[in-house]
Amino acid sequence: MGVDTLLPWTIGTNAKGNEGVALAVKQTENAIGYVEYAQAVKARLSYALIQNSAGKFVKPEPVSFQAAAATADWADTKDFYTMLTNSPGEAAYPIAATVFVFMRKEANWMRRPEATLNFFQWALESGAKDAAALGYVPLPTALIHQVKDYWTETFEGGT
Repeated sequence: MGVDTLLPWTIGTNAKGNEGVALAVKQTENAIGYVEYAQAVKARLSYALIQNSAGKFVKPEPVSFQAAAATADWADTKDFYTMLTNSPGEAAYPIAATVFVFMRKEANWMRRPEATLNFFQWALESGAKDAAALGYVPLPTALIHQVKDYWTETFEGGT
């Protein structure tokens, strides 16, 4: 079919964004769709257990996403870029992904880098409960420490 944000399927319907797809799946009898976990939970959609690389059928839930993240070798990645798809481990969900933020390394654009880093520090230290309530999975503690060390080494004013 190709690679794009919208593929030319010959049958079926389309919807805009995760929320739109979740709503369309919920309203269409026998529909199948793919949405992020938070939207599936919010829309109270049923889901499938997916077979992972260890041969186990795994439920999409925070513990299986964290298991996928825990197997990644974050220390040897460039800027924390890695694919979590089909991660090893009996408990790892095979269709897991990360979210990235892009920032300039030089701090010559007023106080925004400091404020931005302060926000992300708050998110990592205090936002886990809020993230979980919205259906998102907090980072493992060891990874949070690696991220903070990376900030200090990479960004001017990164503490």
